[in-house]
Amino acid sequence: MEENKSIDNKEMLTAANSVTAYGGKNNMMYSPAQLAYAGDAVYELLVRSHIIRNHDTNVNKMHRLSVRFVRADAQAHLVSCLEDELTEEEKRIVKRGRNAKVTSSPKS
Repeated sequence: MEENKSIDNKEMLTAANSVTAYGGKNNMMYSPAQLAYAGDAVYELLVRSHIIRNHDTNVNKMHRLSVRFVRADAQAHLVSCLEDELTEEEKRIVKRGRNAKVTSSPKS
């Protein structure tokens, strides 16, 4: 089971990296909010794909399950679990995101 989680985590990192590499722009040219916007979309798509593949249930239950994983606190926990796997550049990006000014409040 842990081996599958590790594979999924690496898959998520690869997908997130590919999103921010488009257009030949350096990641530092994007604001933390722009990186979060793109990253949230990639992460939610990966979570939904995982749920569809592994949970044969109705859409409402799938939605509630996906929300548990895409919430900010769940993402923060995942990042802390992945920190040893991150490159120095990825660690700098995470730090920029953590230090960014938050202008919205949690929805739940």
